[in-house]
Amino acid sequence: MIKEILVVAVMLAVAVGGYLLSIGADVPQAFTFPKSVIYVMVVMAIIQLIMSVIAARKIGPVLTKAASAPYPWKKVATALVCVIVYFMSMEAIGFYFSGFLFFLITSTLLQKEEFSLKSCAWRTVSAGAFMAALFVLFNVILTTQMPKGLTM
Repeated sequence: MIKEILVVAVMLAVAVGGYLLSIGADVPQAFTFPKSVIYVMVVMAIIQLIMSVIAARKIGPVLTKAASAPYPWKKVATALVCVIVYFMSMEAIGFYFSGFLFFLITSTLLQKEEFSLKSCAWRTVSAGAFMAALFVLFNVILTTQMPKGLTM
């Protein structure tokens, strides 16, 4: 339960920090989308806190298999390396292409099941759909301009 409370506290701290950064904005309309994400984060953190309290009452002192498993340091390190490579390559190869590769490679490296062509094809389609949704959201609906070095 302490771990869940810590996760909720971090989520709330990130949300409060993001909100504080948006207060002194020169163009308040530019922070409409980030503020809505912040509100969703706060709601999700509260829901997670409620769910962890309910789960703690049901489970009690009994350890589950997941709780007794060792922390997956290898997967965390892999994800961190992928994020660093993503940020370093974003300007060189473009935001959308690097995002597609990041999503595809990270989801493939961190998958639980064995590697297969079917799972790889599904992850490729998912990565393409995700990046297409981002493109439509930012370029068509919100009509925001991507930073100069981050587009193809």
